Amino acid sequence: MSSYVNSSIRQKRINNYIGVYQLLDMVDLSAESPVSDEDIRPRLKLRDVSFPEGVDLTDANLSESQLINVDLTGADLSGADLSQADLTNSTFAEANLSQANLSYADLTDTTFDRADLSHATLSYVDFTNATFTDANLSSVNFSYAELNGADFT
Repeated sequence: MSSYVNSSIRQKRINNYIGVYQLLDMVDLSAESPVSDEDIRPRLKLRDVSFPEGVDLTDANLSESQLINVDLTGADLSGADLSQADLTNSTFAEANLSQANLSYADLTDTTFDRADLSHATLSYVDFTNATFTDANLSSVNFSYAELNGADFT
């Protein structure tokens, strides 16, 4: 298979995963239901994937996902829920993460160069060896975050 076909198939799979998350966010599970939202929500697991530059994931619920070595350069993740996600060795260069929730996420060796993290919740996050070159960190909550080796130059 050509690399273009593989890329096209991979992009369709990513779109399907995102579509499942959007559909599940619309499901109303009443208190009487024997199944909770947590029981049926799939956890997105991607490794070594490059999203199209500028992909719109505004307000996406990606909590508890595993996005390891994923390239989200230029992505719009404003308002997204990435809490408890494993985002190890990923790239968020020039991404918009304003007002995103990344609490309890693992962001070891992750790049946020020129990213907008304004008003993001970053408490209890592991930022070991993360880079924030020219990132917008205004009104960010870093309480209890692990910042060993993080580069803010």
